[in-house]
Amino acid sequence: MRYTLLVLIFAMQGCATTTTKIPEGMRVAPESAVSSCEFKGDIHGTSMFYGVLVESALAKARQQAFTQAKELGANTVVWQPFQTQSGSTTVHGNAYKC
Repeated sequence: MRYTLLVLIFAMQGCATTTTKIPEGMRVAPESAVSSCEFKGDIHGTSMFYGVLVESALAKARQQAFTQAKELGANTVVWQPFQTQSGSTTVHGNAYKC
């Protein structure tokens, strides 16, 4: 039982340090930096994880949204505040071509 608990703790710590990799050719910008860019569409991503796994969940959800942005022909993403609820973590953003 102790061994299982230790493995779980170490696994969660590894997930907590996960960061979102920004795909090549894409960038994240504040809303103020895209005023002269072409709006391509809303993007969304969802992960079923939340709570102590929120960092990992956020990375997965953002990767889904980056994929949507690329499919729209965008190269810039402006993130909206993320939402974590019991049952999932969701990200929303706007995709632009700059």
